[in-house]
Amino acid sequence: MRPPILAALASFALLFSASPADAAEAEEGEGESLTRPPSHYLAVTPSWSHAFVPRSVSHDGVGLTVESFLGHRMSVLLTGALYAPFSRTLSPAAPDADRRTETLGNVVPEVHVTLLRSERVELAVGGGPGAIVTRPVSLVDPEHRRFDWEARLAFSHGIYARTFVTRAVAISFDLRDVVYIEQLESAAPGADEASRRDPSTWYGDKPLTHRIEGRLGITVFLGPR
Repeated sequence: MRPPILAALASFALLFSASPADAAEAEEGEGESLTRPPSHYLAVTPSWSHAFVPRSVSHDGVGLTVESFLGHRMSVLLTGALYAPFSRTLSPAAPDADRRTETLGNVVPEVHVTLLRSERVELAVGGGPGAIVTRPVSLVDPEHRRFDWEARLAFSHGIYARTFVTRAVAISFDLRDVVYIEQLESAAPGADEASRRDPSTWYGDKPLTHRIEGRLGITVFLGPR
C-alpha cells in the first residue's frame, strides 16, 4: 500500500477516534479549538431538502431546524420543511399522471442522541412523532374534484451528521424517513354528474408511505454558555 494512502487512512482513524475528553483538553489548550456542545444552548439550521417518495409531485423544498442541547449527548429539536412552492405541475393528459399526491410540508419534534463526536465531526440518531400536510392531485376528474390540504400523523427517524467549520458554524447533513398514511385519489370518476360532484367518491386507497428526505444545511450555534 502506498505511503499517501496509509497517511490518509491514519488521518481518518485519528479524526474519528478523538474522544470528548480529548476535545475538551484541546479546547483548554488552544483558543481556536472547534469543540462544542455543551458550550452552546441553541442551534439553528436552514437547509435545502430533497425527498424520495413514490407517487408524489413534491420533491424539493426548504427546511429549518431549531435545536436545544440538554448536555453532551442529547438534544431536542423542532424541524420542518416546506415543499409546496417547488411542486411539479402535472396535467391530466400526462402519461405518468396516475394518482399523484402533493406535499405542503411537515413539522416534527425530535430527540437526538449523539453516537460519535470528534473535534470536527458529530454523528447522531433520533426521531419523533409529528405531522405532514398532503393532498391528492386532482388528475382523474379535475373539472369536479378539488382536494384540500389535510394534516396526517407522521413519524420521523434518521441519522444526522455535522462537520464543524468553526466553533459556531457547521455543515450538516440529515437523512430521515418520514412514515405516514397517504390519501390517494380514486382512479374512477363517478358514474353520473351527481356522483362526480359527491366528495365521498373522490378518495381511493390509503397506502403506508415512506418519505425519505435528505437535507443539506448550515448550522449556526447560538447562546454560548
